[in-house]
Amino acid sequence: MSELHSDSSTDTERIQLSDEVAALRQQIWTLLVLLLVVSGTFSIFLVRQVSYARKELINARQFVASGQNMDQIFKSLAEYSKTHPDFAPILTKNGITVSNSPPVKK
Repeated sequence: MSELHSDSSTDTERIQLSDEVAALRQQIWTLLVLLLVVSGTFSIFLVRQVSYARKELINARQFVASGQNMDQIFKSLAEYSKTHPDFAPILTKNGITVSNSPPVKK
């Protein structure tokens, strides 16, 4: 009789363990699918950021290549430094001199 009781308790333990393993497998698959979705979303985000950065780089290169725009920037920075004296040391530190003479045209 004790063997019969022992066999039935081991069977229920096996069934319980089997159910727990199945639940863990389901949870792992769910986490893997979630990880796939999150990594795919992050990859799409990175591709978009690279696209935006390339467009900004093209615009910045065109802006720098035009050269005349730099004179306008320096003028506006000089005007800003006149109204905000705390900004003048920043210009000096970066080698931008503030002069009242007009720029030389080429």
